[in-house]
Amino acid sequence: MVANKAIPKITLVRLERDELPEFMKIFEEAAARGELGNVLPPKSLAELLEIYDKHKPDYFLVKNAEKLEGIKTGEVVGVGAAYADKKQKTGLIFNQFVMAKFRKKGFGTAIVRGLENHLIRNGMTRINANIRWNYWKQLRRAFRSGYRPLLWPTLRLFGGKLHFKLSKKIRG
Repeated sequence: MVANKAIPKITLVRLERDELPEFMKIFEEAAARGELGNVLPPKSLAELLEIYDKHKPDYFLVKNAEKLEGIKTGEVVGVGAAYADKKQKTGLIFNQFVMAKFRKKGFGTAIVRGLENHLIRNGMTRINANIRWNYWKQLRRAFRSGYRPLLWPTLRLFGGKLHFKLSKKIRG
């Protein structure tokens, strides 16, 4: 949660398969500027499309939805993705990213909440997230929001990086 700041209002704009290059472009531009931070983006558009074709997750552009100083209404502030496993009633939040010029304004929290609400509306009773083991600020935020380590496996490798697998029970 962002201390002493209101969480900005956002709009999640779901992308169709042919719009996924726009999602990938945000990561490529951030990587070119050295602004990815601890985010583990898709390796390529081909990988992104392969994941989409195999699992059908929802990919979103995230737009600012209110009048804020220096930020236009409707301006893209980041991206996020969510996968809903209808059989297990378990969702996964991944590829959550706030563009550098919009950081420290509460958009990261807004994106996670927006993705959680999307998964809840789709009937999920548990939400998982994978966070780099050394990304302490994000781990603290996740714990404050109710995420806890799963009993097994708690640590996992993603893209050669060690991550905590955290889970949050919603209802049921």
